[in-house]
Amino acid sequence: MSALQSFILIATAHFLALLSPGPDFLLILATSTRHGSRAGVRASAGIALANGVYIAVALAGVSALARSPALLSALGWGGAAYLAWLGAKLLSAKAADHPASSAADPAADTAVFRAGFLSGLLNPKNMLFYFSLFSLGAEQGSALTRTGYGLWMFTVVFCWDAWLARSLGRGRLHQWFNARQRKIERGCGALFVLLAAGLALGARGA
Repeated sequence: MSALQSFILIATAHFLALLSPGPDFLLILATSTRHGSRAGVRASAGIALANGVYIAVALAGVSALARSPALLSALGWGGAAYLAWLGAKLLSAKAADHPASSAADPAADTAVFRAGFLSGLLNPKNMLFYFSLFSLGAEQGSALTRTGYGLWMFTVVFCWDAWLARSLGRGRLHQWFNARQRKIERGCGALFVLLAAGLALGARGA
C-alpha cells in the first residue's frame, strides 16, 4: 500500500468515526445550547487536546497500553464516574434565565475547556480507536509522516467539533435548540447516565 493510499484509508476511517455521535458530541450540544458558540468552541478545543494526547501516545509506539486490562479498567471506571456526574448535572440543571452571552469569561472558558478535555480523555473508546487506527500502517512510516498524521487528525477533530459548536450555538439553529433547552439537557443527561452504566459494566468485565 502506497503512502497516499494509507493516508486516504486512515483519514477516511478517522472522519467517519467523527460523524458517529458520542459523549463528545453530547457535551458540545449541551454546552452550545446553554452557553452559545464561544463556550462550545472552548469545549471543542479541550476535546481536540484529549484526542491529541491519545494520538501522540499511539504514534509513540506504546500500543501495548491498549492491551492492559488494568489501564482499560481504570479508564472505564473513571469515564463512567465522569459521565454519570455530567449526566446528573444536566438532569438537575435549571433553565437559563437569559440568552447565552458571547462576552469573554476566563473562568467559564476554563471550565468548559476542562470539561471537553476530560470528556475526551476519560473515554476508553478514544484510546482503542487511535491504537486500532494506527495499526493500519501509519506507525510504520517515517517520523515526519507520523507527525503529519497526528497533526492532521488533531486539526480535523478540532475543526469538525468547532464547526458543530458554532452551528449549534448561534443563529436560527441555536434559537431552535435554545427554545428546547431543558428537553435537550435532560435527554443528554439521560444518555450520559446510560453511557456511564455501559462503561461501568465494561470496566467490571475487563
